Amino acid sequence: MNIICAKCGVTNNVENDSYCQNCSTLLENYCTNLNCILNDGEYPETCGPANCICIWCGCETTHYVSGILKPQKIDNDEMEL
Repeated sequence: MNIICAKCGVTNNVENDSYCQNCSTLLENYCTNLNCILNDGEYPETCGPANCICIWCGCETTHYVSGILKPQKIDNDEMEL
């Protein structure tokens, strides 16, 4: 399975790659809250690759803090209530 880089968009990174083959960006996105449940083990678990905010604790992710990701703007006209 190929991994898309959140920064440059290159699609030829493979599942075992830690860094993008094109721009050297860390491919995995982590929660920045050291007390988050995702960070309570020996090895931290990743957040979703497009997550700006951790869904478990609400803190910012590493990709958001580094400026790779920005929150999506949602057009209220397209939202279903």
